[in-house]
Amino acid sequence: MLTVLGVLVLSAVSAGGEAIAQHSLRFACLSSARVDPDRLAEICTDFLDVLGAEPGYRVLGSQNSGLTEGPGLEIDVIRATATQLELVPTWIDAKGQRTVMPSTGFVIMDTAMTEAMRTNLFRKILASAPR
Repeated sequence: MLTVLGVLVLSAVSAGGEAIAQHSLRFACLSSARVDPDRLAEICTDFLDVLGAEPGYRVLGSQNSGLTEGPGLEIDVIRATATQLELVPTWIDAKGQRTVMPSTGFVIMDTAMTEAMRTNLFRKILASAPR
């Protein structure tokens, strides 16, 4: 005999206990500067991996040219070397309104950039999404 005692509903919840909203977006990664193509591809792939792994985000598609519609996130890689990384994120809302955020990144003097450093920068950018 099977007895049903109730209904169980699962949803994504952050560490703070609040429900996580699902943000579907398109992703574009490009460079308006002369960044080494191999390094650009590495940065774009790493950013897309972090974006895909972040709770609350669902990537609808990615491209290496500017977005023409939203919602989405466009990353312009200005500098990308072993010791420097500078990105300009642009958030595009569902109506196509673009919000260009300030340039963000870092310069390291005594060592090479690590994957953890890049991941933290990418997460900082994702946390800067306009509300």
